[in-house]
Amino acid sequence: MIVDALTKGTKYVDGWSRERIAWDQNATVGQKTAVLLRPNTDLIDTVYPETHQKTKWIKSTWQYVGDID
Repeated sequence: MIVDALTKGTKYVDGWSRERIAWDQNATVGQKTAVLLRPNTDLIDTVYPETHQKTKWIKSTWQYVGDID
C-alpha cells in the first residue's frame, strides 16, 4: 500500500505542516493509505489509513528529493 501510494498516488502538500503527501485515491477502500514525507527529504514521517482527501491537502507537483538534479 505504501509503495502504491508513493508510485501511483496523487501528490499533495499539507497546508499546515508543509509535509509532502502521497495518497492513492484509486485504491480500494481498505487499502487507501496516506504517506507523509518530511518537507525537504524523502524520509517517510507518517503512514496512516485515509479513506478521503483532507481539505487541508493542497494538490502539488513536488518531486522526490533524489529525483532532483
